[in-house]
Amino acid sequence: MTSEEVRERFEQIPSLLAVLTVAGGYEHVDRLAYSNSKGLALYYLREATRAFHALKRSPGDLPEDVKKLIEEINPDYLDFEIRTIQEKGDDTGKLREMLSYICSRALVKSSKYIEVKSK
Repeated sequence: MTSEEVRERFEQIPSLLAVLTVAGGYEHVDRLAYSNSKGLALYYLREATRAFHALKRSPGDLPEDVKKLIEEINPDYLDFEIRTIQEKGDDTGKLREMLSYICSRALVKSSKYIEVKSK
């Protein structure tokens, strides 16, 4: 695997978005997925990161697995991923591809923590 492929694996942003989704914050995934510019994507990432900070301080009654995921999110690598979007997001096609990938991974990760409720 090349260093370029390693750089674009995106693990932390999807985890952060997954935590927010489990907590009911689907809007963070939706807004990021529909961002049509680098500036807007970075703005929505800031909003999601801010919401994550609040949730990290008071996780409430989130499942223990989700609380563990919160602790596993590495701020240094999260910053690296955000900088990757900053550096590579000028090409709209590449930006849309990165954001679709990130948001898809977030929804897949969050699905592990959502319980199916029967009537």
